[in-house]
Amino acid sequence: MSINRPLWAAGYKLPPEPKSFAVYCAGDASADNKAKELRHIMQEHVEQDKSCHLRCSLFNAQAATNKTTLINDLITEMDIDIMIMTESWLKSVGDDAKIEELTPSGYKSSSFPRLTGIGGSVLLVHRNFLTFKNTSLTKFKSFEGYELRLQHPTPSIKLIAIYRPPSSKKNKFTTAVFLDEFEDLIDSYVTDQQQVILLGDINFNYDSTTDNYVKKLKTMLNNRNLRQAIDEPTHIKTHTLDWLILREDDTSIYGI
Repeated sequence: MSINRPLWAAGYKLPPEPKSFAVYCAGDASADNKAKELRHIMQEHVEQDKSCHLRCSLFNAQAATNKTTLINDLITEMDIDIMIMTESWLKSVGDDAKIEELTPSGYKSSSFPRLTGIGGSVLLVHRNFLTFKNTSLTKFKSFEGYELRLQHPTPSIKLIAIYRPPSSKKNKFTTAVFLDEFEDLIDSYVTDQQQVILLGDINFNYDSTTDNYVKKLKTMLNNRNLRQAIDEPTHIKTHTLDWLILREDDTSIYGI
């Protein structure tokens, strides 16, 4: 399996009970000849005390349709509770069998297909005992956004899943347009009383120290007491394209 993005992990403690939330990110899985490598990397990030953890995987699939068995096996073997998959490429019609194949027994799946064109799309896979209320953030045009609200077990958590396709002449969504819409997104949640975690495949080189757009974004987050928690490359070209954004004073995230 070709992995362009290394895994990163974070733990999240769910007050008042001693539970936690872990996030893993993997990229571009195009074959299964390196599946063992992926499982090994994930295992290094996973806490062994399963009794107090919810494990969430952020996975850039780049077409889940040809990786259904691999995805099913990974969720099962790594004991993942929640998988948020970007670039599933699953369509609104005709892919029900593929979704069933990748969903392990004891899990449910919710697909959020791109409404026009091909590619993109987000998929949520989670254990049956978890209850989500999902909302598509349709007002945004430069990225696909979904509010995945975990309602049970309590307390409620809002996971804001994003996939932003790279800017192109075809989609005409420049970085400036993305930043304007992204600012609107974070402003809509910055005062939310519930726990909010924003995560996804942003395709934006957060690690750049010279790009003026990156500087603007970092200022945007700092002014709202937010932080992007991934401080290492998530792409083979040494860019940080996958993000985990949370409040600056949030001490419940650990192990990144």
